[in-house]
Amino acid sequence: MVGKVDLLVYLVILLSLLGWRSYQWWQQIGKSRVIGGDLVAESVIFESPSRYQTYLSLPFQAWTARVNPKIAQSQRVAQLAAGDRWRFKAVWRQGETGRFYLQVVEVLAVTQLTEPGNWWGLIRWLEDIRNQLIEAYQAYLAEPYNSLLSGIVLGKQSQFPPDWYAALITTGTVHIVAASGYNISVVAGALVAGLVLVVKRRQALWLALLGIVIYVVLAGATPPVIRAGIMGAMLIWSQQLGRLYLPGYSLALTGLLMLIIWPWLVFSIAFWLSLAATAGIMGGGPSLARVIERWSGKLIPPWWRVIQKDMVTTGAATLATLPLIGLFFQRLSLVAPLTNLLVLWTVPPLMMLGGGVGLLSFIWPAAAQALAYLSYPLLWWFVTAVETTAAWPLASVTLPNLNWYWVSGYWLLLFGWWWKGSARTKD
Repeated sequence: MVGKVDLLVYLVILLSLLGWRSYQWWQQIGKSRVIGGDLVAESVIFESPSRYQTYLSLPFQAWTARVNPKIAQSQRVAQLAAGDRWRFKAVWRQGETGRFYLQVVEVLAVTQLTEPGNWWGLIRWLEDIRNQLIEAYQAYLAEPYNSLLSGIVLGKQSQFPPDWYAALITTGTVHIVAASGYNISVVAGALVAGLVLVVKRRQALWLALLGIVIYVVLAGATPPVIRAGIMGAMLIWSQQLGRLYLPGYSLALTGLLMLIIWPWLVFSIAFWLSLAATAGIMGGGPSLARVIERWSGKLIPPWWRVIQKDMVTTGAATLATLPLIGLFFQRLSLVAPLTNLLVLWTVPPLMMLGGGVGLLSFIWPAAAQALAYLSYPLLWWFVTAVETTAAWPLASVTLPNLNWYWVSGYWLLLFGWWWKGSARTKD
């Protein structure tokens, strides 16, 4: 057992590392983000550039780097792929939504890191598989069904039609089509359930861990999916060692470790939304479940018990992320709880069908096409539910400008209420 003094020592060490790494990053990148000016930086590509009408976009830390077609064509940016390192000069710009991005003015160098048998060669190979899966969905399904399936299975959003993406934002369902903890739980659960039929449980857990790592890379290694992957690995590791898994400690440790390794995550909207949603489900789920249980025999019809779990998950995550959505987007979706409830149950079967379509597309295209047709009813339901609720009057409303003080106060009240309810239950 780890004592309170040991925990305090570990916390001080981790916070000291966080301060040191943050200072390093601030001197290299962060200062230019705040005070403006030119920036010379380099990064390694994890996925091919996303192509838009007037520019190419590549992820750079918590932001995107935009390259106009002329520079991209003359300096081989359009051919960049996973496993390439590029060095560039850029200036900070602010987009129409208020979010900052880097406008590349010159590409200084491009280096290919991939070699047969090395780590970056494996990343490139997985990126090629990801692109082939997306092409298979595009070949078998019409729009927006193919982009929806790509988003649910692989977290790929750059191909979304503008109107469809706007509807996802209005209904608060855009998180479903971005790989996150929910996807990791589905992948891990399916792998363990299938593998225990052919190998021993201990071996199945190790293979499931390998599957999680592969899926994290296939899904683009975004902050939410990395966070979920680390927590999934911790769960499997604790089961292998026969130790108790504490989700709250795991979430806190994962968040700290990620900030130490990548200090720029403090500017990542996806990272904070992922942490808040997970904390909400862990901390608020039991309290909301008690509230629903208390009223289930009075106001709530008995058939609602069938969807009670989804109600609790959606409600807890929505309440926890509400202040962040107001802070970052100044929008509040009034239909988000209902729309999430209508479509969330389709994600596991669509992930299974999408995975099957992708696998069969390599070995039996005709069967892949047939399986894709089986996904149409679920995809149609998802699209119809989102587009219908997005068209309702007052589907979303504009919020006033918020700040971190408001967010912190909201969280203190919310998690304080949940903690008090949890303590009362234990007594």
